[in-house]
Amino acid sequence: MQVVGTYLREWLGDGYFAIGNLIRSGAFGCGAPPVTLPERPVSTVTGALGVVEEASFALTLGSATGAASEWFGRAHSLDASLFVPPSAAFDALIYMDGVSPAC
Repeated sequence: MQVVGTYLREWLGDGYFAIGNLIRSGAFGCGAPPVTLPERPVSTVTGALGVVEEASFALTLGSATGAASEWFGRAHSLDASLFVPPSAAFDALIYMDGVSPAC
């Protein structure tokens, strides 16, 4: 399965910059009840980035070199449901360790 960004990259070429938003755990939405995200296992890209132990950060995947470039170039589970090479789907990733509703 391809994510929408892979199609947009094909259509728009270098003029497209895809940013993936990865959230390790938490809840969002102001409905009753809010949507709760289960904590992502370390076997996923989201869970693996949690090992960094920073509350949030951004990565530009095009600047990755060596082992990091190879790792992001291989298919991985992003969130336990979507299996893609992160660098093929996104130019950058924004990681948040946890979120909560702001209502």
